[in-house]
Amino acid sequence: MAIFGLFGCEVMAGEVLDIAVLNRAVWSREETVAHFSRLAGFIDPGERAALAAVAPRVRGAPVLDLGVGAGRTVPLLRLLTDDYVAVDYSPAMVSACHRLNPGVDVRAGDVRDLSEFQDGRFGLVFFSFSGIDAVSHADRARALREMLRVLRPGGWVVFSTHNLEGPSYGEVPWRGYRRGGSRLYRTVRWILRLPFDLPRHARRWRNWWRRSKAGTARWPALRG
Repeated sequence: MAIFGLFGCEVMAGEVLDIAVLNRAVWSREETVAHFSRLAGFIDPGERAALAAVAPRVRGAPVLDLGVGAGRTVPLLRLLTDDYVAVDYSPAMVSACHRLNPGVDVRAGDVRDLSEFQDGRFGLVFFSFSGIDAVSHADRARALREMLRVLRPGGWVVFSTHNLEGPSYGEVPWRGYRRGGSRLYRTVRWILRLPFDLPRHARRWRNWWRRSKAGTARWPALRG
């Protein structure tokens, strides 16, 4: 029976891949931890806007920071509260976060099972960097149930996820993704793929138009 090495995991032919296991392996690699250790501040303006919008409503409340990685969000969320707990399911990331943020409560854990926390423990549950996309569809439902269980009445859940219906922040429809290869190769590939890509291009134009009409909102600063 064939066995394949995938991101440091051994996977037997015909075996159903566990996306969470694969992602844990990737995020535990030395180069991945080093990359996350260099990240600082908000990942994009959308994250800044989302956190600023809920900041006045959760200031001083207990905060649970899921998928903390090497600690990029630690200083951002500790502006809001002294009752802060961070969780990541990669032991290597937890170690890096401890090293970079001494004295912070950082634990190894899994968003699909937050049983170490009692019901209604937190006023804000924060899950950044599209971390919820790192598990299967069924496990996302489990994760959401756990996030809501540990949330106190009137609390807030903030999480990011990839949007299949629209472009990334700041992307415009007429500027596609940068791809390798010569200009001739890219042109031929574009022509061959056009019939399959038309629905995606239509969504990009539609969502760009909607976003343009909506304009850009202005949000207050996090620090009160």
